[in-house]
Amino acid sequence: MDRDLFERLSNQSIQKYLDLKGIGYTRNGNYLKLMDHDSLVIDTRITDQKKCETFFWNSKGIGGNLYQFMKEYLVWSQQIY
Repeated sequence: MDRDLFERLSNQSIQKYLDLKGIGYTRNGNYLKLMDHDSLVIDTRITDQKKCETFFWNSKGIGGNLYQFMKEYLVWSQQIY
């Protein structure tokens, strides 16, 4: 996969991914909190400085775009189930 395509895919909507996978969340303004892990927060704002939705997992001190979210969330969910 070329770098440009990877960047475009990585910067897709985290909220749409949650909806597609049936991962529950609550909304508070521009922020989403996951039902199964409330220290994981998604910022849905898009601005000139922030070109995609981002997440921050407070208890782990990590964050990023959709690609990074998928990596971290899938590892966490496999440890739980």
